[in-house]
Amino acid sequence: MSTDAPAALITGGSSGIGLATARLLLEEGIGVTVSGRDPEKLEAVAADLGSLGKLSTVAGDVASVDDAEAMVGATVAAHGRLDYLFCSAGIPGVAPLDDLDEALWDRVLGVNLKGTYTVIRAAVPRMREIGGGAIVTMGSEAGLTGQPQLAAYCASKGAVVNLTRALALELIGDGIRVNCLSPGITNTPMCEVEANMAPDPQAVWDAWKKWAPIGRWADPEEQAKAALFLLRDATFSVGSVLVTDGGYTAL
Repeated sequence: MSTDAPAALITGGSSGIGLATARLLLEEGIGVTVSGRDPEKLEAVAADLGSLGKLSTVAGDVASVDDAEAMVGATVAAHGRLDYLFCSAGIPGVAPLDDLDEALWDRVLGVNLKGTYTVIRAAVPRMREIGGGAIVTMGSEAGLTGQPQLAAYCASKGAVVNLTRALALELIGDGIRVNCLSPGITNTPMCEVEANMAPDPQAVWDAWKKWAPIGRWADPEEQAKAALFLLRDATFSVGSVLVTDGGYTAL
């Protein structure tokens, strides 16, 4: 049974930008379902954010069509509806071409690109039931520029940008807005993983602090505000790419 209070599904919501967005949406009175692959992390999210509003969690892998369907079903079961979808699940893939094997390529594209498609495809019928909704995909500055040793990641995020545009045109007739958030360097666990893959992680961190013209990296909370804007407030934005990279792609 549908309720009047809006509800959101956030994939990859157990850390980083997804977690910050879950917190912000709850504070704004929006019901939230957080999905992620690690049940223990989801338990920590529930303990941390559960007092802020109506929160549920569901474990699964966005690269699985069945898991994506289950995430959407769990959201509707918990909240009675699905108004907002933030596809924030993503993984890095740092490797020079010689080390970029098929397994890594498939996993990065599977989570970042296929995982965006699977959840959107599952969510759209639910949004049609209530007359519309809003979807935000997770791009990256790396989807707008080329970067060495990030071929799979750049390819996946560049594809997400154009997937966003195509679906935005296809779905706006159903009252469903689709837009893309493309962050720059943000202080998240995924960036920590990426840095730790380098021979000198500290050198990477030091470089990232000076990466963008703004002279620092972003906090997840800054990116969450941009996600909320695209989900709820950017009512005339269709197929747009909001770049929140401190000026990096303006260079």
